[in-house]
Amino acid sequence: SAALKNFMSSPANAGLGVGIGFFPNSNALCEPASYTRPAVEIAQLPGAAAELNAAIDAQRPAGNTPTVASLTGALDHARSWSDDHPGHNTAVVYATDGYPRSCGSENTIANAADVAREAFEANPRIRTYVLGVGQNLSDLNQIAVAGGTDQAYLIDTTQDASAQLTAALDSIRARSVAGCTYTVPAPPAGRELDYQQVNVRYTNSSGEVTDAARDPSLTRVLLRCRDEQHLDERSREGSREFRQALQQVVAGGER
Repeated sequence: SAALKNFMSSPANAGLGVGIGFFPNSNALCEPASYTRPAVEIAQLPGAAAELNAAIDAQRPAGNTPTVASLTGALDHARSWSDDHPGHNTAVVYATDGYPRSCGSENTIANAADVAREAFEANPRIRTYVLGVGQNLSDLNQIAVAGGTDQAYLIDTTQDASAQLTAALDSIRARSVAGCTYTVPAPPAGRELDYQQVNVRYTNSSGEVTDAARDPSLTRVLLRCRDEQHLDERSREGSREFRQALQQVVAGGER
């Protein structure tokens, strides 16, 4: 919980919208509808941090794992929130310490993956990031792949779990808030590039200026924008032009 609370309070996450819900719900364990209302509604950090951290402190983890029901409810809420807030990239971070348990034969990894796939292929598109906390949880990768996020973040509790969770949350933030991610091109043959010295400022067609964020490796540029699948042709052209300009900057040795 310390890593989660530090994430909520970190200045690096200011402006990020975060809500949180928990499972299992002992009153309606296997009903997706019981997981559509979060314990804390999505709101911007740092203003929402105190309520989020209080909700985390109030939890006493126990009980079964209604994976399909809880993921369905979370994605339903995310879809509803996204419909009400167009222009935002909305995703679910699904954290679990075990495989599906209870709720009958339909509560399986395969069915949870189908739920994640349906949300990812919908419009608006909702991605599912998966955090698996514990041993031997590699099957959770199926849910992450179906949800458009390639693989689960698996936290080995025999090692420094807090550090692993912090790194996972930072990675998810970098991937989810940036609808457009651009890899900084390699330098020309025989030349070196100091990634610490590459700074990118983007000016859109409306004259708005954005200093692009960087992922922890410093090799990717992150810009807030819509998923490229849903960009109109003018925006797609701007995206192509930005990639070309970034290539030219690196090739020319400019900053």
